[in-house]
Amino acid sequence: MILDRHNKRTLALYLIIMGTLFAVAFNVRDVKAENTIIIWSDGHVSPSGSPILQDGNFYTLTRDYNGSISVSRDNAVVDGAGHTLLGSSPGGNLFSGTGIDVEDTTNTTVKNFVIRKFESGVDVWQQFGASSSNCVFNSNLTDNKYGVHILRSNNNEVRNNSISNNQVGIYIMWATNEHIFDNTITGSIIGIQFNLGGGNFVYHNNMLSNSQQFSEVIATSNTLDLGYPLGGNYYGSGNDYCSGASQNESGSDGICDHPFVITANETDHYPLMGYYHVYPVNQDLVEIISNSTTSTVQFNGSEISFKVTGSSWTFGFCRIAIPKSLLDEPYVILVNGTQVQYTLLPCSNSTHNYIFFTYHHSTEQITIAHTAIPEFPSSLMLVVLMISIMLAVTVCRVKSAKFLEHE
Repeated sequence: MILDRHNKRTLALYLIIMGTLFAVAFNVRDVKAENTIIIWSDGHVSPSGSPILQDGNFYTLTRDYNGSISVSRDNAVVDGAGHTLLGSSPGGNLFSGTGIDVEDTTNTTVKNFVIRKFESGVDVWQQFGASSSNCVFNSNLTDNKYGVHILRSNNNEVRNNSISNNQVGIYIMWATNEHIFDNTITGSIIGIQFNLGGGNFVYHNNMLSNSQQFSEVIATSNTLDLGYPLGGNYYGSGNDYCSGASQNESGSDGICDHPFVITANETDHYPLMGYYHVYPVNQDLVEIISNSTTSTVQFNGSEISFKVTGSSWTFGFCRIAIPKSLLDEPYVILVNGTQVQYTLLPCSNSTHNYIFFTYHHSTEQITIAHTAIPEFPSSLMLVVLMISIMLAVTVCRVKSAKFLEHE
């Protein structure tokens, strides 16, 4: 078939359009994987020119990186400084690679990373050497198969992380004495999965919208709460009409009235009724359980203040553990400038006051101040004392005069 000039132009245009469509369909974004950054056991970093700023045992990522980091250095602090490690996993059930591989290390900390699209966001494990006492802290682990994967490594901490939309939030296998706390684990198929091992501690985590909160491949025994009044984890449900270690006393205390039974071996005896937050204030920690979103706690030397936020016209509560060394009872509590009553819970002790109060949303300013028992100024006390002495002397003189008259 012979094409005339018009048909040739039409065919050429058609081929250009189809070529463009294929390019868009199959190469929307070509993310080129970069070489794995290795922090060796002797402390040096390879390859040369890696975006890592080293200062002794402190290693800081200086930009987003489309690749992995492998750490074999003991006592290292690997700081992501808020940067992202991006893997090449296409999603679905297809995953590959590890964001940060912490292998055969002791006392190494990984913190401040955003890690996405790997088989394991952070992998803490023992292969040949020792592995223990490592920490995964303050990182965002999203869209991985495993947010955190721990294998044959003991005495580690996973705390204050946002772990979301993974197949398994945290996976623990052949490991013991792991402390998993202060994390928010959401949107995963399984929140936390145990396999062999046991003797781990999981508490003060916010576990929401996971298809299954906990899972066991082979039965283990782990601790899911710190007893009363410290409590366990928040699961987004429950009732709170009672209080006390047996939850048989009247009044709310921020703890669910009934335990959350996971398996025959594991029970959260004191599930929380709200999000768990801990805020460093001076040298102390202020702990809050609340169904509100809370802002950072401020302290000006005499008042604790923070904001709470929730849907308008809904009911909000706070249970706060206040160190007595920071601010002791009695308190005056203001919600947007209006004083509200509070309950001093019986679980208060020699170091902390536990208080409970309620309010209505939406955004409210909370202020807690110490109200001292009124005292007389020392100058006024002196005046009162002098007047008392003068009155006493006067009374004595009058009595003496009357006595002499009778004589």
